[in-house]
Amino acid sequence: MPKSIHELVDLMRLEEIEFGLYRGRNPQSGLQRVFGGQVLAQALAAAYRTVPLERRVHSLHAYFLRPGQYDAPLIYYVSQERDGRTFTTRSVTARQHGKQVFRLSASFKIPEQGLEHQDSLPPDIPGPDECPRLDGGPETERVYRRLGLPFLDVDAEWGVLDIRWVGEAQEHAAHPSAQRFWYRTNGRIPDVGTDPVVNQRLHDCILAYLSDVSLLTTTLVTHGLSFSPELLAVSLDHSTWFHRPFRVDDWMLFEQVSPSASMAVGLALGRVFQNGELVSTQAQEGLLRKA
Repeated sequence: MPKSIHELVDLMRLEEIEFGLYRGRNPQSGLQRVFGGQVLAQALAAAYRTVPLERRVHSLHAYFLRPGQYDAPLIYYVSQERDGRTFTTRSVTARQHGKQVFRLSASFKIPEQGLEHQDSLPPDIPGPDECPRLDGGPETERVYRRLGLPFLDVDAEWGVLDIRWVGEAQEHAAHPSAQRFWYRTNGRIPDVGTDPVVNQRLHDCILAYLSDVSLLTTTLVTHGLSFSPELLAVSLDHSTWFHRPFRVDDWMLFEQVSPSASMAVGLALGRVFQNGELVSTQAQEGLLRKA
């Protein structure tokens, strides 16, 4: 995984082979397959390269078709589905070794005024300074292992992120599996220019990257399980809705619940809050199969 803010930002800078065709590089990693959040983020970055500057993503929906490998770059092909007066639609396929590994559809729109309401920030949530940072100590070892990494390797893989564990939200009586985290990048994201709309694009891509860090692990909370060789846990599909502007280098509360697991498939839902505002909603399904 990227070891610095520079490396993380650089992952979003795709090489243009020609308009609509882009090459994304991979970082060095001890993971067995390419991190799904990386493919999500790079696919969104590829789509953004073909979208008018004044339009921002409001939703994306993706399917993980095959695991990506770290031994070769990913090639992203963007199909320009529609360019309307308000909305722009793009489809992105990612290929590697001659096979399609990922497919994404995303919709973008111009800003406009309209109706406003939102869910409230959950009450009595401790702030990030009151929560343990996932950088060592026996009190967070179980969380590390649930994230699917050996305890001593978490800093090496996720050092670019500052993650604080709020805890398992047991008060969600309607949800047997729930957990909360504070996230931010471990350093300031540099602006790419003076236009806030253009700068927001980079933060949107990095949020897509973050959305795959812990969402699927929520399906394991009530079972006391972690990602391991004894449990095949693979992302199948993913959706993110972008509601309001945000910065990924400021604290964001990720509230995640899993309403159901059945037929070896688990569903997780997430809400992302920043400064009291609901900025994003997420959903992900994954295969959960015991060896």
